[in-house]
Amino acid sequence: MGMQKRYVQYIEDNVEKYLGPLKGKTMLELGDQVLKNMKSVTSLKTGKQYFEEKGVDHTSIDLNGKRGALKYDLSKPIEKLEWIGHFDIITNLGTSEHVEPQSGQYECFKNIHNLLKVGGIMIHIVPDGELRIRDDFSVKHANNYYKDSFFEMLTMDGLAYELFDFRKKKYNQYACLKKRRNIPFMENKDLFFSHMIRGEGGK
Repeated sequence: MGMQKRYVQYIEDNVEKYLGPLKGKTMLELGDQVLKNMKSVTSLKTGKQYFEEKGVDHTSIDLNGKRGALKYDLSKPIEKLEWIGHFDIITNLGTSEHVEPQSGQYECFKNIHNLLKVGGIMIHIVPDGELRIRDDFSVKHANNYYKDSFFEMLTMDGLAYELFDFRKKKYNQYACLKKRRNIPFMENKDLFFSHMIRGEGGK
């Protein structure tokens, strides 16, 4: 998806509102995010560079291992002990929908859950599954999409999360959730997948 100006603004607004100043926060970025349409704001090229300049303790992970991203596969458990419950902020900007195989979706969100600290926030900007399926656009992007109920569903699992913000704009869903309790990730995989839509032909 790439990190566009409106996505950066959404991250910064939610961090400021729910966690305070960005400086000194620990952030995990899913995907090797390249800045797009940001020349009026910064000459930097990546999300990593941008947030590090803001004083963030920033880590990015991507299967490609490029541009400073550490090479991890989100479809498999991340068991780096010093990362468990470590991050104040985890961002997912158009990355999770590309995680394959389909079963890897569960592991991806379990990783997010395990690595986010209690009191931390996760910020998602992902394709709007219901709009894309309705408009027959999903086949052009990925195989995994999220129903409008997906992020609300996460709050129902032992009250682990509070959904602070959810909105839909330009074929995307924006969501910000705060982790309230240190409990295991939801065990009901059937429930988890019932709030997703499987497309065909994506990459």
